Amino acid sequence: MLLRVRAGGDAEAWPSDAFWTGLAAVVVALVLVAVLLVVIAVVAFKVISRTFGGEGGEQRIIAFAVKRLRKEAAKNGWRVSEDDTHAARLLDERRNHPLPGVEPEPPVAKALVALTGAHRGRRFWAGAFEAADEEDGDLVVWFDLPATKPALDVRERDDWEPDGEEPREDADPREDGLLTGNADFDARFLVRAADPDHARAALTPEVIAHLLASRSLAGFWVRGRMVGMDVPFGFSFRGIALASLNKAVDLVELIPDRALR
Repeated sequence: MLLRVRAGGDAEAWPSDAFWTGLAAVVVALVLVAVLLVVIAVVAFKVISRTFGGEGGEQRIIAFAVKRLRKEAAKNGWRVSEDDTHAARLLDERRNHPLPGVEPEPPVAKALVALTGAHRGRRFWAGAFEAADEEDGDLVVWFDLPATKPALDVRERDDWEPDGEEPREDADPREDGLLTGNADFDARFLVRAADPDHARAALTPEVIAHLLASRSLAGFWVRGRMVGMDVPFGFSFRGIALASLNKAVDLVELIPDRALR
């Protein structure tokens, strides 16, 4: 404890009893706030678990997403549908344009939810699609192309499973991929292409820099008359598709026209 001399010459203890009383009140308030936040988090977790977990949880999640998407679609002139067989067939067209020496994508069993329309001047399809040999659906966005282009696949190396199997630990995946000359990009992404010249035309320095800087885009693919990518839907106050579509269009607009037309 310290002694502080006041103007009149009297000494008083510092910190004073009032100081300690105020400090104790602040600590108690902070503890109460922390306890309240924990209670809110626990209650929210239980509500979410009961709403979306357990038996039928996936259906409830889809129903929730569809409800939100319908509102968003109405504002933007898009169309939303569930179990869209037409969208599933369109995505399945990728199998008709395989990469040499690589197993084609598994057939699409159904579209859990599909969204279509035009955004920033580009016709798009998006949705969650369930593969025939998988339980979980993939979130995919793709755009129509005016002409058929050579197959191209650019994706993060951790996501790539050549021939349906994990690569051997002692294997060098660069032996089967196309190198761009950008060391950071080549270390993170694996490029497989039916036409190397087409791949080099698509992977400009701007596209490479955009993919390296992105935290949500793990690459893109070109199959026939489609260019697409996996872009997770982001729940926000603006909607659950708009931000994702913007990310997809931002990337596609960087790819030169000569690689897509």
